[in-house]
Amino acid sequence: MLWVIFLYAIFSFINNNLLLYVFNNDDFGGYLVLSIFTGIEFICFVTVLIFLLANKTALNVIKVIALAFILFCVISIIGSNHESHFDSIQSSISSILIIIFCIFYFFEKLNEPEMKFIYSDFHFWIILAFLIYLAATLFLYGYVTSLPQDIAKKYWVINSISNIIKNILFCIAIIKFLKPPNIPTKLTYSEY
Repeated sequence: MLWVIFLYAIFSFINNNLLLYVFNNDDFGGYLVLSIFTGIEFICFVTVLIFLLANKTALNVIKVIALAFILFCVISIIGSNHESHFDSIQSSISSILIIIFCIFYFFEKLNEPEMKFIYSDFHFWIILAFLIYLAATLFLYGYVTSLPQDIAKKYWVINSISNIIKNILFCIAIIKFLKPPNIPTKLTYSEY
């Protein structure tokens, strides 16, 4: 599952650099770049969640919703007039869906009978990264097309900060994966 995060991080880095070019050259297909990124980001996040969730019914529902959303993205890309530089509707729907899926993950983890700290698992940090990144950028994505381009560029710092926080949380997840917590298997009376 970390390979999905790694591939996503590489693709995100390439896409962010491509976006620098897009914002500096208005004649480039910014809508297409962002729409493709939204679809791939959604696929990566859903793939990770599918690896982590245990409830079969929820997994089937998520798969159906994911396929419907990807179909919606393809139709939007093909049918769009590409006047805007940003795929506001697709990004907002993607964010809302992934946030709901992340909340379901936390709900599932909190209802497990195991007695362990949720933050000691590297999965927690990955899902937290998704949740913080998407919650922080949800309204930005929803309103960026209604703002003048110079003001939208000023608010785009929210996306940059969210990306930094997301990547820091991904690094914490990798550290947790490489160095699992040292949890004693049995406590003695003297350790209380």
